[in-house]
Amino acid sequence: MGGFHDSKGNERPDLTDAAQIDQAFKNIDTALRHAGGTGWSQVYRVNSYHISLDDEAIEVMVRLSVEGSEDEG
Repeated sequence: MGGFHDSKGNERPDLTDAAQIDQAFKNIDTALRHAGGTGWSQVYRVNSYHISLDDEAIEVMVRLSVEGSEDEG
């Protein structure tokens, strides 16, 4: 469940690296909620592997990590 597919399973190979990261975070949240969870508040740790990591991708990872931790309430 990476960032190449949207929440409906449609393949999106045209997305930039940053957009794939954003989509992967959305997909994880969707999966957690679909399984009866509350979303990112239940995530203990994130391992992220990148082929290339430019400044834009780093900014997205930081932004989404902060947003996820704020969800903890």
